[in-house]
Amino acid sequence: MKQGDFRILDTTLRDGDQCPLGGFTGQQKLAIARELAAAGVDIIEAGFPASGKADFDACALVANASRDFPGSPAISLMARAKKEDIILAARALAGHPRGIIHLTLPVSDRHIEAKLRLDRKGILTLARESVLRAREKGYAVELGAEDATRANPEFLAEFASLATESGAETVNVADTLGVAIPHEIAAIVSFLVDRIPAFREGSAAVSVHCHNDSGLALANTLAAIDAGAGQVEVTVLGLGERAGNAALEEIAAIVAARPDRYPRTGCLDRAALDR
Repeated sequence: MKQGDFRILDTTLRDGDQCPLGGFTGQQKLAIARELAAAGVDIIEAGFPASGKADFDACALVANASRDFPGSPAISLMARAKKEDIILAARALAGHPRGIIHLTLPVSDRHIEAKLRLDRKGILTLARESVLRAREKGYAVELGAEDATRANPEFLAEFASLATESGAETVNVADTLGVAIPHEIAAIVSFLVDRIPAFREGSAAVSVHCHNDSGLALANTLAAIDAGAGQVEVTVLGLGERAGNAALEEIAAIVAARPDRYPRTGCLDRAALDR
């Protein structure tokens, strides 16, 4: 992957679905997914199957129909690091040739204790087990590091290294509370790329998921790309929890205006995004 090149994962159908007063039906998700594929998005995150039958059915609908989408985008489904979540995600993907199971675990000490009542060692054990279990289902794996921007850097590196060694192709650095500033995001990504062989060699990628609580989601995302991130996670109009996420259309505009700086291999169709 060349400097400045990156994949785009659009999570409008998952994180955007959680915006205030939001919520998509299965048919709405399918219609949005078709437009995202036409726009040139690399990965469509269709939802979180374990959240309920309605979203499981919507995820399965998108995964099945997407086999005929233009550009053949990959389909990602969110799962907690739980056996039952992984099983449901695999069932919803139903053998999709470019399916991804997107696992997520907290990595800051505060979230590790508050959410799971574990310690760092317990998180590493759970990370390895869940990545291996998801890989056994035959899909690519992304492991999300929740609250990564407030985590101990050495522990984050240990977490990411274990993830890639266990078979994860992507490790997602999440600014879960939207508190990071650009040079901090850049420092985290640079540190991980320098420290972990899989990131340096290109066999795995650092991803970023930037929330917009401080109005810095786009700036943080661009800083991460400049620092070596190989994937960014965005939503249409920046939809998402609380203040939302980095906006797909803003990334598209910058890629179109500055191909010298961001020579993305994949194409983004701005006309499709404007519809």
